[in-house]
Amino acid sequence: VSVIDEVWDEVAFDSRDPNSISYCVLETMKSCPVDLRRKFCQNFVIVGGGLASLTPVADTMTEKLRQAVRGTEGEMRSRFECLRGLVDEMKPREFRFARNLVSWVGGSIMGTMELKGQKWVTREAWLSGNKRKICDWT
Repeated sequence: VSVIDEVWDEVAFDSRDPNSISYCVLETMKSCPVDLRRKFCQNFVIVGGGLASLTPVADTMTEKLRQAVRGTEGEMRSRFECLRGLVDEMKPREFRFARNLVSWVGGSIMGTMELKGQKWVTREAWLSGNKRKICDWT
């Protein structure tokens, strides 16, 4: 393990530090409505060129999140207690393309939609294949 890996691990994944990625993800999961937490924990997305292309960030992130929630330290244990039942379900969403392209693909899909005033597509419209709302850019 290199010094860079150790420092990166300490800076990005220290769940006791409110400025770390792990802490922010756990706080976001915790702030979700209770009925949406399970889906969020099963489908969070890691994007970005630098972060996403480093060592297996998704695996490291998932393990660090699980460790933080299972932790035995008093303050951290009580802080994320509400996520304990979801700890084994925490996993980032997988895509058919590289993680460093996720935000670009999302932005390009949004940019090709011919929506007037709306910035989303309903599930029903997506499943129905309504061509007036969803552009076929393949």
